[in-house]
Amino acid sequence: MACFHLWLLLVCALPPSTAQAGITLVREGKPGATIVVGADAVEPAREAAVELQTYLRKITNAELSIVTDDEEIVGPKVLVGESRFTRELGLRNTDFGDQEYMVRTSGPNLILMGRDESDQELGKLAVSGGLPKKFFQRIGSIYAVDTFLQKHCGVRWYLPDDIGEVVPSRQTLEFGSIDLRRRPSTRFRAVANGWDDIRKTLWAWKDIPNPVPLEPEKRLWWARRLKMGGEPFLSCHSFYGYYKRFGATHPEWFAKSEPKADNQLCLSNPEVFKQVVQDARDFFDGKLDDPNAAACGDVFSVYPMDSGAWCQCEKCRPRYDPSRKMSEAYYNIGGPDRDGYASEYVWGFVAAVANEVRKTHPDKYISCGAYWQQVEPPRNVNLPPNVKVILSKFHWKHWEPRSFKTDRDLMNTWLAKLSGGDRLYFWDYYCFPEYTTYEALPSIAPHAIAADIQVMKERGVTGGQLCNVDGYMNLAMEHLRLYTTLQLLDDWDLNVDALLAEYYRLFYGPAEKPMRTFFEKLEAVYSETNPRLKPVIESEPEPKVTITIDLGTVQPIRGVAFSTAAEKNSAVFWPKSIMVAVSKDGRKYEKLGDLVALSASATPLPDAGKEHVKHRFMVDNLNAEGRCVQLQAQARGWYVFCDEIEVYGNEE
Repeated sequence: MACFHLWLLLVCALPPSTAQAGITLVREGKPGATIVVGADAVEPAREAAVELQTYLRKITNAELSIVTDDEEIVGPKVLVGESRFTRELGLRNTDFGDQEYMVRTSGPNLILMGRDESDQELGKLAVSGGLPKKFFQRIGSIYAVDTFLQKHCGVRWYLPDDIGEVVPSRQTLEFGSIDLRRRPSTRFRAVANGWDDIRKTLWAWKDIPNPVPLEPEKRLWWARRLKMGGEPFLSCHSFYGYYKRFGATHPEWFAKSEPKADNQLCLSNPEVFKQVVQDARDFFDGKLDDPNAAACGDVFSVYPMDSGAWCQCEKCRPRYDPSRKMSEAYYNIGGPDRDGYASEYVWGFVAAVANEVRKTHPDKYISCGAYWQQVEPPRNVNLPPNVKVILSKFHWKHWEPRSFKTDRDLMNTWLAKLSGGDRLYFWDYYCFPEYTTYEALPSIAPHAIAADIQVMKERGVTGGQLCNVDGYMNLAMEHLRLYTTLQLLDDWDLNVDALLAEYYRLFYGPAEKPMRTFFEKLEAVYSETNPRLKPVIESEPEPKVTITIDLGTVQPIRGVAFSTAAEKNSAVFWPKSIMVAVSKDGRKYEKLGDLVALSASATPLPDAGKEHVKHRFMVDNLNAEGRCVQLQAQARGWYVFCDEIEVYGNEE
C-alpha cells in the first residue's frame, strides 16, 4: 500500500460549556472506544463499522473492537447504524430521509448513522442496463463513517486504489462536540459507462494491451467514498435490443425497413408505440426481459439510438424541422450545439408514451435525453409531469464564451419547459476532449467545473452522470477533474480554491508547490491561453481551406468533383460549403457557386456517423472555361478532409 503519512495535531477550540461533549477514540496508540452495531443490523451498517475500524487502524495502528448491542459494553461507544443505544436516544433508521446521515457526539459517545437499506430490500429494485443495483443502495451509515473519516480524521480518496488514498498518522484521536446532519446537495451522482472499468488500469492510455482491471470491491468502495449513486435513475439509448427482438419479424418498424445498426425506429408506427408502452408497463410490473433496455426503479427510458439515421417515411418526415438543424460540429469548441431538428418528433413520442403509461402507472416516470438533434426542447409538445429529462452539456468547452452561453441558455430553456429543475438531470462528457482529436491536451478545468455546478445550484438541477470515464479518461492525469466534480456534487457550497489547495498539499506532500504550478499551468493553457485552440476560435471558428488547380491553358470546364469523408467520433464533418471559381489569368476569378449546394439535389448528403463515411460532391453542368480552378472549402469544425479533386472538360 502506498499512502502519505501526515503528522497532524487536532486542536479543539470549543467553548468551556461544550468541552465535555466529545470522545476519545484512541489515546497514545491504545483503543479508547468500542464500535457498536445492532445485533440485527443491515448490511450497510455492518460494512460501515468495518470501514471505520479499518481506517482507524491505518491512522493509529490501534484496532477498535466491533461488538453488537446485545453485549455488555464498558466505556465510550461509536454507534454505527441503528441499535438499541440509538433508539434510546430517539434515533431510528427510518427517521432519516433518502441519503440523509448524521455525525454527532452524544456525551462520551459518537453516533454515525443514516438511512440504510438491507440487501434484501435492495433486491426488490428493478434495474435493466447501466449501473448495478449496489450503486443505488441506501447507505447512510457508510456516508456518515466516510464523512467522519474525511472531515475529522483527514483521510482522502483521490484515486480508486491504495496509491490514491491519503491517510494521516496519529497516535491519539480525540474530538470535541460534533453535530452534523445532512444529505448530499444533489440527488443523483453517477459515472456512466465507467462502473465496470473505472479505468481498467490507472496509468494506461486507451490503447494499452491487456490492461489489469481493478478489483470489483475497490471500484465499489471508491464510488461509495465519493458518494456516487443516490436516487435510482437511468436514462440512456434504450432501443438497441429491438434489433434482435423485432428485426426479423417487424423490419417495417425501422428506418428504411432495415433493422441494421444505427437505423432508428419509425416512431410514427402505431405498433412501435404500443410495444414501447407495453415494455414500460412490463418493466414496472417486473416482467420485462430485455437486457438492452435502460430502466431503473420508477424510471423507464424512452431514448432513441445514438444515430442520425432517422426514419424518412411519409409520416415521419413532416415531423422534422430542418430550420432547427445545426452544424455537424456538435462536438466542436465554439460550435452551436443547439439542434432541434428532431425535437418535435422525439419528444412528441416521449410525451405520448408518458401519457399512456400514466393511465396504469401514475407514480412512474418516462425519461429521455436532450441530446444531439433532440437537444432543444420541443416548441409544440407539452411534456407531462411524469417525464424526466437528462440534458447533454460540455463543461470542458466552457472556457470559450459562446459554448458557455450555449449550455446556460439551453439549460434555461429546459428549466422553463419543465417548470423547474426537479425533473432535469445533466449528462456531461468527461470522455472529451480525449475522445476527439484533442487527446494530447489534458482537460484540467476545476474552476470551470465549479462555476458550472454553481449554476446548477442556483437553478435547482437534480444531479447527473459523467460520461465515459472508463474508456477515454486517464485517471492518473485527470482524476482531479473527477474528484472535484464529485466533491462539489456532494456539497456545492465547498470553496473550490480551498479544495484544490488541500489536494496539492495532501496528495503531493513535499512536491506540493511544483505540482500545483504544473496543474495550474495546465488549467491556464486549457482554459485561457491555449495556443492551439483559442486563437483559432477567436479569429475563425470554422476555418477555410483554399485549393487552386492550374490546368496550364484555358480550357472548357464542364464539372468539378470533390471526394471527401466524415467521421463524427473523430470530429471530422462534411464541409459547410465548397465555393468554386475559375480564372483565365490566375488573378481575377469568376464565382460559379457552392459545390455542396449544387450537388445536393443529385446526391443527398449522408449523415456523418460513428464510422468512416465517404461522399463525392459533384456538378457536371458548369459550362465555364478557365486555366485555374479554385475551390474554397468552409469547414464545419476544425478539419476538411479531401481525398481527390477532379475537373472535367468537354464530354469528348
